[in-house]
Amino acid sequence: MKIFLFASAGLLFFTACKQPDNTTTATPVVEEPVAPAHDKTTAWAQSETMSKTVHVTDNELVTITNWTAYPAVATQVNALEKLPKSRRSEATKALRANFNSFKNTIPTCLMIDNVQDAVEDLEKELTTFESQLSKKEPTEKERIAQIKKLQQAFTYLKEKIIQARFLYVDNAATTAVEYLEELNDYNINKTTAHDLRAAAQKDK
Repeated sequence: MKIFLFASAGLLFFTACKQPDNTTTATPVVEEPVAPAHDKTTAWAQSETMSKTVHVTDNELVTITNWTAYPAVATQVNALEKLPKSRRSEATKALRANFNSFKNTIPTCLMIDNVQDAVEDLEKELTTFESQLSKKEPTEKERIAQIKKLQQAFTYLKEKIIQARFLYVDNAATTAVEYLEELNDYNINKTTAHDLRAAAQKDK
């Protein structure tokens, strides 16, 4: 508040003027619920797709159709341990490039929590190994140990894919509702994460 002083006919007058209020009231943001991406029909369709995509024989994962980056990453992860030190850096860069394609081309039928968590664990171990290669401190023994962790993470992913096939294809009649929830939960979480990233970029 500002006070103004006026002089008139030998008298002093004080006038108080209120400053304009520049504050604005924030409009509450109403979040729209994310509509489920799948219903029973599409969930069954995804189960059918998984049966044609994930091929398992004697509890061993043989192939995954239409996920071309999968065998490439599998081969590169398994080959790291036997590579000479001089070739590891170049091989790891190639592995990272294939892994980026690998995680961005996961078949929709495998977009469920257990598989996604295993992919994240695999990336975590890969990132740790990349960090080791950029430093002089880790010993050769420590680097080999990290390669083994990377290989174990890939094996764990493979096990989760086999498990998904067993649950949602071989036992589809009893797990159809669970599979539907898994597919929709992943879609909602992915949409929410996308919205949060977009909001963060907007605020910058």
